[in-house]
Amino acid sequence: MTRITYYDDGDVDSILAYGRWERNSQATVRSKRGQASLRELEAALLALPEPRLYADTFCTTLDDGTVQACVLGALALHRGLDVPDYFDDELNADDQARWAANHLGLTYTLAWNLIERNDEMYAKATPDERFTMMLGWIRDQLSEHPTQRARW
Repeated sequence: MTRITYYDDGDVDSILAYGRWERNSQATVRSKRGQASLRELEAALLALPEPRLYADTFCTTLDDGTVQACVLGALALHRGLDVPDYFDDELNADDQARWAANHLGLTYTLAWNLIERNDEMYAKATPDERFTMMLGWIRDQLSEHPTQRARW
């Protein structure tokens, strides 16, 4: 089951809104705050006990003690935050992105994009492959000179 929903392809307003969303997403990643968040995410992924990321979950501890986390769950673990038990079952991607914005200090846009990448873009990947692709994407987005503010 996916956490992501999309717009109606035939609706012009939706298509334009999607274009604005993509533009804002790129600006968020290039911003100083976005770059700092990506650097911390990189550290969080490298700190995972096993290099695996899971789709359609936030952070779940199995009976044997194994932790299954998505990229945002990995950041929450890295920070030592408690994730509510109901999180995976009752919250959709929008709720989880808002939680990440409030509790992890990410922008909503970046949190949503990470959920989308984790669950949709890498949907057919194994947890090991998803980890490798996500870490590669994060590293590709990092720049040596983040911008203070997006320039229109």
